[in-house]
Formats: sequence, C-alpha cells, structure tokens
Amino acid sequence: MTGCGTFSFHGVGSYILFPGFALRIDDSQDNLVSYRPIGRGASASLSYAEPRRPSARPSHVIPSDDDSSKGTAPTEASDDSSVESASSSSQPLPSSPSPSSAPTTPAPDVIPEDVLLKSTAKPLSNRQLLKIHRDPTSLPDVRPCDTPAACERRTAFDSLKLHKIFGCRRFRNPKHLTYSSANAELIHTGELPPTLGDFATIPNPPAGKPIKRHRRYLDKVHMDIVFGDCLGLGGFRYALLLVDVATRYCWIYGMQSLTGDHIVSALQEFKAEAGEVPRKFHADFDKKLIGGQALRWILSEGSKIIAANAGRQSSNGLVERTWRTIVQMARAYITEKQVGREFWFFSIRHAAIMLNCVPGRLGRKLTSPFELVHNQKPDSRTWFELFSVGYFNHSTDGAESRSKIEDHSLDGIAVGRDEKTNTIIFYNPLTRSYYRPPAFRLDESRLPVTNFPTSIKYDGGLTCGLMRNRTDPVPEPFPPGTRVNITRGGDVVRGTIQRVPLLTSPLVSTAASDPSSSPNYVVHLDDGTTIEQSFEELVALSPPREGPTSDLPDPFSSLPHFLKRHSKLTMDHQGAFHKGFLNHTPEGGFRFEVRRNVRSTKVDWSVDLPNFKVDWPTLFSEDTLIPGHSTVSSFLRPSSKNNAPSANFVSAKNLLSPCPSSLLQALHPSNPDKHVWLDSYLEEKGGLESLNVFDRINKKQYLTLRRQGVIPKAVPSMCVLVVKPDKDGRPHRAKSRIVVLGNFEDRVYDKSKRYAPVLKYSSLRLLASMATGDRRILQQGDCKNAFCQATLPDDERMAVRPPVGDPGYNKDEYWLLNKTLYGLRRSPHHWYNKFTSILKSMGLQPSVHDPCLFSGVLDGEGMPPPASPSPSRASDGVASMGPASSPPARAEVHVGAYVDDFVFYSTDPAEEALFKQELGKRIKVDFMGDVDFFLGTAFTWKRHDDDHLSVHMCQAAFTEHAAHRFGVDAMRRVPNMTPWRSGLPIDSIAPPDPSDPDLARRTKVYQRLVGSINWLAQCTRPDVAPVLTFLASYMKAPSAQHYRSAVHALKYLYSTAEYGISFHSDAHARIQPLPVPP
Repeated sequence: MTGCGTFSFHGVGSYILFPGFALRIDDSQDNLVSYRPIGRGASASLSYAEPRRPSARPSHVIPSDDDSSKGTAPTEASDDSSVESASSSSQPLPSSPSPSSAPTTPAPDVIPEDVLLKSTAKPLSNRQLLKIHRDPTSLPDVRPCDTPAACERRTAFDSLKLHKIFGCRRFRNPKHLTYSSANAELIHTGELPPTLGDFATIPNPPAGKPIKRHRRYLDKVHMDIVFGDCLGLGGFRYALLLVDVATRYCWIYGMQSLTGDHIVSALQEFKAEAGEVPRKFHADFDKKLIGGQALRWILSEGSKIIAANAGRQSSNGLVERTWRTIVQMARAYITEKQVGREFWFFSIRHAAIMLNCVPGRLGRKLTSPFELVHNQKPDSRTWFELFSVGYFNHSTDGAESRSKIEDHSLDGIAVGRDEKTNTIIFYNPLTRSYYRPPAFRLDESRLPVTNFPTSIKYDGGLTCGLMRNRTDPVPEPFPPGTRVNITRGGDVVRGTIQRVPLLTSPLVSTAASDPSSSPNYVVHLDDGTTIEQSFEELVALSPPREGPTSDLPDPFSSLPHFLKRHSKLTMDHQGAFHKGFLNHTPEGGFRFEVRRNVRSTKVDWSVDLPNFKVDWPTLFSEDTLIPGHSTVSSFLRPSSKNNAPSANFVSAKNLLSPCPSSLLQALHPSNPDKHVWLDSYLEEKGGLESLNVFDRINKKQYLTLRRQGVIPKAVPSMCVLVVKPDKDGRPHRAKSRIVVLGNFEDRVYDKSKRYAPVLKYSSLRLLASMATGDRRILQQGDCKNAFCQATLPDDERMAVRPPVGDPGYNKDEYWLLNKTLYGLRRSPHHWYNKFTSILKSMGLQPSVHDPCLFSGVLDGEGMPPPASPSPSRASDGVASMGPASSPPARAEVHVGAYVDDFVFYSTDPAEEALFKQELGKRIKVDFMGDVDFFLGTAFTWKRHDDDHLSVHMCQAAFTEHAAHRFGVDAMRRVPNMTPWRSGLPIDSIAPPDPSDPDLARRTKVYQRLVGSINWLAQCTRPDVAPVLTFLASYMKAPSAQHYRSAVHALKYLYSTAEYGISFHSDAHARIQPLPVPP
C-alpha cells in the first residue's frame, strides 16, 4: 500500500507507518510482522495483533482453506522427538481488538480432545492420500513383520505396558497411541512409575531449525550409515538408516561391512519395501554413499542424490534427529531387560518399527507414519516388549527326538519380528541359534538373565553413533566407547564418549588437528547425565589413545576368542598372502608379525594394525585378514575362469544359525548365513573346475554318449554342508562338499576293489612318541580335493547331474567326470592308490603293521641319492655313520596318512623341506606347520629350557561334545572325582525288568554313550579302561542304574577333559621297576 513503511531506532522504538497514523509494536521478542493485502477498494478499519512465539507443540490447529494442507506429515507425540513445528502457517494470531477497530479475524478453533479422538478413528480420505502419494491405488504392501501371528491376540494395554513397548518414551496422552492403531484399547491411565529405561538416557533440550516439508511420499529421503560399538548378533557392524521427509517413515537395514555390495543390497531391500525408488536422496558427504557402487545403483534407478557440504552434516539433520530418538529407545530396551550390547542391532531395528507407529497431528486428526504410507492403522497385536523371554515348541535336539515324557518346548529371547514371516524371532544363547516358531508364548515379566545366567551379561547400555568419513589419515583420538575423565564441581568423574564431533573440513583429519574450530564431544557420565566437552578439556585429564580403550589391562579382552596374542593369521599384503601371528605391544599397539614360528623371537617383518579393535570385522569381511594358516587359492581373486570370489578357507565363527541340511536351505534368501555358504560352495565348485574334474555337457551330448555305451545312466549328486570345529570344539570352518550319490551307481564292485585303509590311532601315538624322542615337532599337511585327484579309468567314466540348488546351473546340464569324485564307490580306493604310489616313488615304504604308516630315505627323480648305509637307531640314540669315505647318511622321513590329512617329521629339517618340495610338485598340498589338532586330538608342544621337548595329547573337544550330547555338560565339574560310583559296584547292579517299556530306548542311548567312552579309552584316556570293561558287559540290556554309572563315568571324563597322554624326550627308554618297600 502506498505510504506504508516501518521505522525502528534504538531508544525510540519500532513503528509501522500508515498514511494517516503510526502503530508502535513491541520489539522485545522479535520484529517480525506478518500481513496480507486487503485490496485497494477495502474500507475496513485496520487493527493489529502481535504474533506470539511459535511453539513446537501447539495445542490447536491453525485454520486454513483445507485442514489437511497444513503439515502433510504428522508430528510425533513425544516431548523430545520432534524436529519441526506442527504448522507452517504465517497468519498472525489475533489478540484483543482496540476500541476503534472493527471486529478482527476470529480465533482459530481449539480442537476438543473427544473431537480429535473421534476424527482419528476415521481412515484417511482420498484427498489426504493424494497429497502424500502420487497414486493412492498402488500403496506399498504391509511388511510381514507388521502383521500379527495367529497366536498373538492381545489388544488391551495399560499405560505402563505401552511405556515399555515404545522404548520408555513419555506421551502426553497414551490414548493417542491406542486411537491411532487399528484395535488397541487402553485399560488404565495413571501416573507412570519410574522404570530402568527412563534413566538410560537423559535427553538434552531440543535444538535446530525446522526442515522444509516435502509434499509427497518418496519425494525426498534422507539416509546415513549408522553403527554400534561392537559386532552385534546377526554379524552386523553397521546399518543403513533411511527416513522419508513427507511421512517421517523410517527403514533400517543391517550391513556386515561398508563395501559397495552390502550398501547396494540394503538399498535394494529398501526399494522392495518402499515400493519404488525415491526421486531424490539426501546424504552426508560420504563417498561410500555418494560414490562407487551406491551412486551407480541410484543413477541406474533414475534417481539422484544430494550430499551435504563437507563438514556440514547438520544439513542431514532429519536422519540425525531420528537416529537420536531410535538410540534412546534402543538403550531403554537394553537397559530395561538387562541384556548385553551385542543386541544393539535388534534393538534399533525394533525401535524403528515402533517409531513408525507413534502418532502425530495431521490437520484435525491423529495419524502415524505407518498409516500415511500403507493407508492402514498399525495392528496393536504386533506390539510386545522387546527381549522378553518366550517359549515355543521344540521336540528335537539335533538329530535326536525327545521322548514323550520330556518337555517339547524351548525358551528363547524375543529379539524382534521376522521380516519374511509374521512371527517373532527368538534367540537362544545356549544353542546360539535363531528360531521362528509359528506359535509361542511370551513372559514379559521375566528378565533373560534369569533363564540364561551364564550367557547374558549386562555391560552398561549402548553406545552408538553416525558413521563418519573413514578416509581420515589419523585415527580419532577419542572414538565412541572411550573411557575419559571429566571435571565437574571440582571433582573428577568418569564417563564414556557417546558421540564424536563432525568434521569441519575434508582436509582436517580429527578434532585434534584444529582445536580452535572443533565442536564438542558428547560424554555420557556414569551417573546417567550427559555433558559436552571440548577436545582441550578431554586432553587435560584423559590423554588420547588410538582405538577404543578398556579398563582391563589385557588389550585382547574385548576381541573374539580366535583373536588372542600369537593367534595364527593369514594377511593379504602387497598382492600376496602371508602367514603370521597377531601381537600387541604397549608402544606400537596391534600388529601382524611374520616369524618362523610362534616361539621365534626374531620378527622378519610386521604390519601395524591401527584401531584394530574397531576395524577387525571389516578386515576379516574383506579378506584382508583370514583366521588360521591356510594357503589361499587363486579363486580369492577373480579370474577369467571363475569370477566368483572364494577361498579354500571359509570361516564359520560368525554363523548365526545351525548348519542347514541342504544347499537349497543354505542359499535361501531367508537364511542369514546365505553369503557364508555361497562362498563355501563356490570354493568347492571352483576347486573341482581348477582340477578339471568334470566337463559340462548338454542333454544332447549326454544322450549321444549313452547310445554309444560310453557312460551309464546319470547319477544324481548333492552338496553336503558341515561346520568343522577347532581344537576347542568351537565352529571353525564352513565346508561344502559336492558328492555323488553312489548308491545309484549301476556298476557293482567287490569290497577288495573298494577298500581303502586309514592310519591307526596307535600309529599316530607312535609317531608322536618318536618325534618327541628325536626332539622334533610333528608337521601337518592337507591334500586339497583329495578324492578329485585320481584320474577316472575309461571303463568307469560316468555323468552326474549337478546338485539341486546350484546357483550356476543351466537347464539340461550334465557333468561328464574326468576324475573321481566324492561319493563314487571306488573313489577312496583310487585316491589311496594314487597317494601311496606318490610316496613310494619318493622312496618311502609302508609299514607291515600299518599300510598308512610310511618311512624311508627320500629317493626319487631329481633328488640327491641316499647314502649307504642308511642311518639306524642305536641303543644310545646315535645313528651309525658308516665308513669315513662314505657320504654323510641322510635322515629318514616318517609319514602317517589318514585319507587326505597326513603328519610327518624327520630328524633333519633339510629332509622335511625336501619332502615338502617334492610332494608339492606331485599333488596340491597345504602344509599347515606344527600339528595342533589332528584326528580330533589336540597337541600341545613345549620346548623346555634344557632343550628337551614334550607333547600332551588330549581329546577335550570330543569329550565336551559327548558331554553336551548326553546332557552331562549341565552338571557341575568335580575334578577330584573317580569314574566309579562310591558304594555301588557295576557288576552288583541287578538286571533290568524285561517288561520295562523304556528298555529299548535306554539300550540305544546306553550303547551310544559307552561307544563314546570306548573311543576315548582307546585313544588318549586309558584311565577309564577298567570301568569301560564293566559297562560294556551290559550293552544288550542295561538297567537304569547301569545307565547312571555310564553317565557318572562320562562326568568324570568331562571333569578331567584336559587329561590325556604325554610324551617327554627326557623320559626313560626302558621300563623301570618300582622299588619294593621294606
């Protein structure tokens, strides 16, 4: 309007100038005036109402032409989780009119509570859906995890139950939760008592500016990478968080590493659940999201991505604020149920699901992000207290079925809803397995530690954060989880770093590089409060250390059991794989050292491993480090023949579920270990292809060979999956083996043509005793793909069908065998003949007592001739050297072979090296160094100060396995017990009643139990041979007391599992008579 303006001067005031008068305004709060034109012909009197400061949670709705146009997304009903105001209206709120003014615009209506709740019960109108979705007829499907199971029927909740279900968040009115759901009822509203989860997080006041609201679903989605402070259950170290701007709907997907494949896989899952790809992504300046495979996938889907400027991660504040709320809920879940921080991923995933059910205001009604996306109210029957103890049907223990009198149920911890089905996932810490039962019952009042006292340990809550740029050349001095000292009120208190500051420039490595511009660290104190500290204040009392620190003096205390001092590792360094050991020094930290052996003090070379406690999952997932000393095949790197990454060692240490029974189950999308078993299968198949075991032929070629009589009918094959344990009985290797179903062979052979002997255990003890007497350590080797080495004779050529579930199978494909394969009736015989012929060609001869025990002086083509005479064992242990003119006598090599595994030694290290060299020329072999685990026996070698050698052989792993199989591991260990039951001789026990209905079942279990004891007695535990003699006398019809005696003997073995046989090089060679007492 002509003649209008504003005037403001310090000490005078602020005025609005009109053509005929001036209006003074109150500028104590602000000087922002909103107005609207009234037209040139308007003659109404003017009045002014000073605007009030907008509230983050107004109690009314500002009227508009369309009550659904203001705020297309709901605002959460929590006091501390909103990131924007409820309305974006700029209309001034009216105040009392002046006497000379005309009536003002009436005040907006305050919606009564009953009217708000009544309107909430109505579904969203088509007009509202059109403002959120481009096509309301094709909304995303409701995920299976958001639908209840048949056994879930609870719909009535009290306010305390809702408080715990939603992560101990406080709502102004719990009725808003129930009315915004499909069927929930509130039966009690009262003052909430304090809970543990209330004190898990003390929130700070809300801060930050509102985010511009987008109008439609998937117009813009914010995303970021988040992480926990340990390797969580499920094998996840990271997660991808996505939040839709229009509806505030959030998704979370776990990732085992930060490789491009895992990020793209998470984005593909997001596309499947969201229905389509967003038009625009918004992320931090993170090259893992705005570059590489992730960027190529986003562009290929017709979308684009916008990144915040480097150091300006606050531009991605929607994800940061949502993540902060999720962490607060997750921390409450963990604290409320007193579980360990390894449950962090399940807690944040469940928190994201429940956050989608939190209602907010949309116009004149309440709705939730779930309803805005799916046009359905969330079903309250899917709500439950996370980490509650549950019970479900379970009638088998491994391959054995439980009897009718035993309970057919199993307990577990409810860790979340299954994404593929409508049931709950239960985790049992004892079996370390996941279960998805169709029916279950929850005991929400019981803590998991009461059911699993030795497996659940509460370690003080959760420390999570957003993923920072990992391209920093210097590690963060105070990473999340670091314990620091803080000065408050003159006293020094302890706390834990909860969040680190964001980068201020891509050229600045850490906050320590530029203290003047660094933001603050967020420290969670031990008393539950949160405080911000600058880098200088932390350095003053807590000198920075690389990597997360620990209060324990042992730096290996927080690492897995297979990462201890001097653990065997294989490292990919400068294009080659090297065998070495893990070590730690106070000065240099963790490092990979290459030495001759673990006892050697000389380090050939080493590689520093900075921040190893945080980065070890990534190093192992990317195959930079591999557990154990295993020769890595060329299949680890892509080649023209097989581009699938694979190694001849696939670790089973992080398996989440039991070993699947078939390849189809192993590679099923619902199997959390499908990637591990895929790598294992590709390793096996790639090894067969490298050895030219078979040629692929089509059906036409197969039929031609059949008509010519070259091959018989094709035999089916299968893939056998097994988890191999280590010497401690823990999962060590995920092994796949392609085998032929030999029972379908048309050809029939005599036993003599199929027989293949193996090494006797007595021969293994003999080799260990001989090596110890010669002060040498047995060496171990493994023939790779042993049964696939021998060439198949022409009269035994055959075709097989590929295993069911082979991911590379082509229609009408057959495999024409060139070499033997596992499962063929004569494969063991062919392999034995091939391996023994190789040893004989090298000058070794088999023993007359054991055809798999070889000895002799190496003599073959290309090897130095043996001296004459050959060395012989003298009574004093010194070999005869022969005439002075003869060349020095060469030492013998002793070898013991058990199928494809073998042990060997020689008194001369040069002969051992020559044996390795010559055998490696003839067959593919992996030499594994000193024997530490062979034929189920653990070898412990010790070099004494006087240069003597000793070895201890025990079968602790098999003993503990047998104890677990028969339930003895649940009993208390008694190290000083005996295998005899006091006062109850076994031969005095009465025989059983022939009419006993449990006799048949007891007999089978008794025979298995005594058979396990028999194997131990024959190998390394001769101390139980007497009691075994009595127990074996009742194998046909044992009574209940006989069974208890056998269990008692096994309990003795379990209590003394470390017992075994020992050999010492200083022991007397002859039997010494005991002195007769006077």
